Amino acid sequence: MPQIILGTEVQFDLVGHSIEVATFSNKDDVVVIGQQSKRTSTYQVLGFVPFVNCTTTECREPYDPCCYRNTVFGQIGIDTSTYENDISSFLVNFLALLNPSITFWIQKLESGSWVNQDTLTDDTYGTYYGLGSIAGHNTYIGYKINWGYVLDELGVGVYRIKFIANGSGISTCMVSEAFNLLEFNCNQAHGTVKFESSITGKIGDKRIDYMIHDMSGVYWEDSIRVNGFFGYEKVGEYKTVQLEWGNPYHGKIEKIRDEAIQSFEFLMRQDTPQFIHTRLMIYGLMADYLRVSDYNINNSDYDISQMLVVRDSGYEPTYFNKNNRRIAGVKVTFKRGVQSVIKSNC
Repeated sequence: MPQIILGTEVQFDLVGHSIEVATFSNKDDVVVIGQQSKRTSTYQVLGFVPFVNCTTTECREPYDPCCYRNTVFGQIGIDTSTYENDISSFLVNFLALLNPSITFWIQKLESGSWVNQDTLTDDTYGTYYGLGSIAGHNTYIGYKINWGYVLDELGVGVYRIKFIANGSGISTCMVSEAFNLLEFNCNQAHGTVKFESSITGKIGDKRIDYMIHDMSGVYWEDSIRVNGFFGYEKVGEYKTVQLEWGNPYHGKIEKIRDEAIQSFEFLMRQDTPQFIHTRLMIYGLMADYLRVSDYNINNSDYDISQMLVVRDSGYEPTYFNKNNRRIAGVKVTFKRGVQSVIKSNC
């Protein structure tokens, strides 16, 4: 494995890549409005990529210039396929009661400054969920970005989503982490793995105590692309039903049913920020449906494309070292979400 050197210490990357030390902004995704925290009036619901308060200050920020950007791909002319076109979903619970004014913006980084490109009020850049349009959730408003649409309209570049709302005396401003939008091709996607999730029901917030996100009656879709590798298929277990004969074939073993349990390893690169880990381990691995695609050109398995999987291990990141605990890698075992390799005599 290649060595990763930070100062005088030698580290090893799980995936086997030689990497540079990553620096990035990784603010907590708890939105604080005025003196409110645990019981905010406006907050993000689920999502792989967090919103942060526009005015958030962080004591570690001067030492962490924002360099980590979520890589996303789009492909002009292929509108529906989420294999080439990444999606990023943002859902907000807006509890102000009177005369709400709400705007989603897509911004682009130009000459070091964030510049408004367009408002997200229709389906030009994906799917718009207006306030009250999601049945049973009248206070939810959201947008599911299709980065292929963004590429078609605005081109490649670094983008982020901005949310501004006013109502009942409450003002809210939140921005997402940055996205680096590229046009899809196999060479640029090499070295990445994408998870696509669908989640319903109720789930507790990963950070805010006593807060429950209610997605009852809705299957909310999202995706995240990370640097890593998914593969190394193995059958670690066979589930077998056998019959042992008595007379007249005493001791003979007859196989009635046999099932091969297929499993895979996921290795995330060591330069991944904490917010990716903390949200993937909850909103990804606890999702109702989770599909994975591996884009590594050198993967021996060519069939890992939107494959349904379920976790088969815990999620325990390995942090870079004592000098930079804000980045980590992880190794997770998954089973196929459809275990259909079954041989039966019945």
